[in-house]
Formats: sequence, C-alpha cells, structure tokens
Amino acid sequence: LTHKLIVSSSKYFGTGDTKAADYAIRIMTGYAQRDYPALFQDRRYSHTLSSAAQFLFAASIAHTMLLPYEGYPQTDQKLVADWLKRKALGPHIKYKDKSKWFGHDGVRGQIKTVNVSGYDVNCCTPAGYESARLQVDNTLMVASILFHDDAAFASALKGYIDLISTARADGSLPYQTARGNAALWYQNLGINVLVMAAEMAANQGVDLYRYEAPSGATLHTAIAFFFWRAPWRVPN
Repeated sequence: LTHKLIVSSSKYFGTGDTKAADYAIRIMTGYAQRDYPALFQDRRYSHTLSSAAQFLFAASIAHTMLLPYEGYPQTDQKLVADWLKRKALGPHIKYKDKSKWFGHDGVRGQIKTVNVSGYDVNCCTPAGYESARLQVDNTLMVASILFHDDAAFASALKGYIDLISTARADGSLPYQTARGNAALWYQNLGINVLVMAAEMAANQGVDLYRYEAPSGATLHTAIAFFFWRAPWRVPN
C-alpha cells in the first residue's frame, strides 16, 4: 500500500496524471476517515510500528505533492492534514526523554540492553536503536517540516543522533550487524533511513552527514563499511 501511494503520487507529480492523483487521494482520505494506522508504540512489535511509520511518511510526501492539484478538495486536504498532524506529531512521539539512552516512546519501564561485540545495545523493546526507531523519527521529521514544528524537528534529529552514535569506528552499526546472515541487509536498511533523515535535515540547513559518533564514525563511514563488505566485492 505504501508503494502504491508513492507510485501514484509521484506519477502525478512527474506527469500530471490526474487518475494517479485521485487514486493517491482515495488512499489517504480512506485511512484518515478511519484514523488508521496507529503510531503509538506502547508494546507494539517494532515491524508493525515501522510499517505504520513508512506509510505515514509516504502520505506526508504525497500530500505535499498533491496540494497544487485542483482535484484535491480543500475539505480532503484538511482531513488529511489533521490526520497526519494527529498521527505523526502526537505527544507520545514528539516529546521524547532527552537522556542519552532514551530508546523508546510511550513504553514504561527500564530499557533492556544486550551486549553485542562489546557494545551494550537496546533489545527487547519496540523501536530502540534499530532502523524501526528511525522510521518513526523520519515520519516525525517530515511532518515537523510540513507543519513548521520546531520542537518536533529537534526531537526527530535526536533519532538520527541516537542511532549513528552507536556506530563502531569501522562504520558498522551494532544493532544491525548483529543479525547474523542478514547483517549486511540490515546495515543497508540502517543506512537508507539515516540518509533519508540527513537529506531532510540538509534541506533545513542542518548537516547531519558531518556528525561524528563517539567512535569517530560518520554516516560516510557507515556507507563505506557496507560497500567494502557487500557481496559483489567478494571474489568469485
């Protein structure tokens, strides 16, 4: 569904295809009327939360691209805008604990950690220091830009800082590379969402690419780690 929303809104943006625009609007208004999906983390499985965040992220971009479309009624624009504000800028997402090891929103109780390659990283909680957490913060960031919310933007930046701060000196992300034979896939996923956050921030005048983890690693280091260990570099 997220893919359909991205493709239809992008098709309108690139070609002016009104049928594609109408399709995207039907998806957004349908979900807005039903007030789905939930982004409150509570005890929800992080993959469920990540999927909801990706959909709301796509909806925020689609809504922005479709605003100039004459066939997007003002009533529908308000319906979708109010829905996005409520979902992506809710207090459970927007106002996070500012402590160094904050790793989950809306979940009470002590954060659990596990030692991975000499590093204590979050485990056993929804959206800790893995890519699912940043999917939520990317949704927060795009909504903060859309609705000019400085406090939400600052909170979203912390998601990037928290995740990249776990990077080892070689650029590997402990929570991602602890995934056994899927380690590189998850390193790639982590990079994808980090780059997305960095690009949005760059357009707001904030350079996250230069931010250094305590290990000295940056996003560039994380990307280099992936490319030097990707399967296509292994000799036949």
